[in-house]
Amino acid sequence: MNAFRKLLPLTLLCCTALSHGAATGDAIEQYQEAIDELEAHYGAYDIGLAEPLRGLGEALQANGEHQDAIDIFKRGLHVRRVNDGISSISQEPLLRLLNSSYQAVGNVGAVATNYQRQLDLYRSHHGNSSPKLLPLQLEAARWHRGQYIQTRNKEAFAHLTEAIRLITNASAIDSQQKDSLTIERLNSEIENHYYLIDHFQRFAPRPPADYVRFQSRNFRPRYRDESRFEYQIAYDNHLRRETARLTKRYQREQIDSAVSKALATYNRLSRLHQSNQEPLLQANSLVQQGDWLILFGNSPQQAHSLYRKSWQLLTDNNQLEERTSLFGEPHLLPVFDTPDPANFTTIAKVKMDIDLNGKARNITVLETQPDEKSVARKAQRQLRDARFRSRLDNGEPTTSEGYELSLLID
Repeated sequence: MNAFRKLLPLTLLCCTALSHGAATGDAIEQYQEAIDELEAHYGAYDIGLAEPLRGLGEALQANGEHQDAIDIFKRGLHVRRVNDGISSISQEPLLRLLNSSYQAVGNVGAVATNYQRQLDLYRSHHGNSSPKLLPLQLEAARWHRGQYIQTRNKEAFAHLTEAIRLITNASAIDSQQKDSLTIERLNSEIENHYYLIDHFQRFAPRPPADYVRFQSRNFRPRYRDESRFEYQIAYDNHLRRETARLTKRYQREQIDSAVSKALATYNRLSRLHQSNQEPLLQANSLVQQGDWLILFGNSPQQAHSLYRKSWQLLTDNNQLEERTSLFGEPHLLPVFDTPDPANFTTIAKVKMDIDLNGKARNITVLETQPDEKSVARKAQRQLRDARFRSRLDNGEPTTSEGYELSLLID
């Protein structure tokens, strides 16, 4: 113990090196020296190593050496587990730091696994229904949804389903709360619904086997020679035909369900802001609800009514800058769907008119990158399916002529 007390000042000095502006290289060297001395005196698993190992990992992160940082954080986790137990909450800071480096090196599988480890740790320490789970569930759902948005392909759909599962679990915990986490969860739930709708519209995934069996027409085998009839083969062929027949119905049901659930969530958000007497948030919620109706509700009149209410609410509360931001020009919907341009290789600059119902008219492609006719055709097709929030003039939806937009092409 006396030896440890002699080493303690050195350890504390190292642990504060970065915060006092020490060069990263010097900090790394100091941390390593402290670790070597502690290890020489007390062995490779002494609890005193935990903080210096964390400090060394953070210094390596700051220096961009993420793979080395991962190795150090893993070692720190092992020390924590040996001393504090395999389910100790003391691992949580290291798991977060480890995830930062996993994300930096692009190890998607490791990030997903690590989020699950953090959630398991929280459940073990706080219980399955603790509100302390909520921030982590929201963070993990946001990350999984982001992974889906990057590619929006069939393989990435597993990330979206995991985001939906996490938010569903969060809903069970958060049902009685009315704080900022509730608002974030409800918004996350809406985004999940949107991307689920988008996925079903793009790919029309086949219905699951249980759905097909339940919805199938009666199986009536037809055969000439009963002695040569193979029931299982005939039934499998029947299910394949039924799968093809039911795919469109399943697609429509899933889309309609997501549209309805998201609209109900928007209604809840609006009531929540109204009860909390937050006019700016309530106005935004009304606008988002109107946007949803423009996108999926085929109800422009209802959407316009909500836009007028939002306009009036912002006017009455002298929120003129926010009013201009929301209604001063058309907005491509949904506004939260803002893909990273780095993920796109084709861009088109277009000019168009936006009618009262949020549809693009008189589309002209001004230029494309690359300069190919196929890109221009894709831009035209994408805009024909797109919907916009129309500009408002004195609280009334109005046509916008000659509106220009740089469009990322799917």
